[in-house]
Amino acid sequence: MPALARSGDRIYVEVMQNINEVIQNPVFFAGFFGALILAAVAAWQQRRSPARW
Repeated sequence: MPALARSGDRIYVEVMQNINEVIQNPVFFAGFFGALILAAVAAWQQRRSPARW
């Protein structure tokens, strides 16, 4: 982002909007929501096992 900070505000907003449009695809959603689901499953499994401190 330092390179974008050198640009004007309008350029920064335009670039960020373009990134937001491009990133909306099935691969991104699978990776983003898949990580949330896997973290929840791992926490649930850890809760069922005895603590090994």
